[in-house]
Amino acid sequence: MLMDHVVESQNAGLIESILIPFDIYNDSAQHALVVLKQCFLYDEIEAEADLCFDQLVLKLSETIFTYYKSWAAR
Repeated sequence: MLMDHVVESQNAGLIESILIPFDIYNDSAQHALVVLKQCFLYDEIEAEADLCFDQLVLKLSETIFTYYKSWAAR
């Protein structure tokens, strides 16, 4: 939902906010491995981060495709 809002609003100031959840996932994964010593928890965090990244790529590719599709139709 955050990615949808940022991409659709076209506000350049919000672009940085897309990367904040990935930083949180990184900190969580590091904490799971180093402090908690839980590899399965790390695997779950990694899978969730991969899913979020895939959604980001999908949304960006849809937006870019739509832009160039409308540009080519002119």
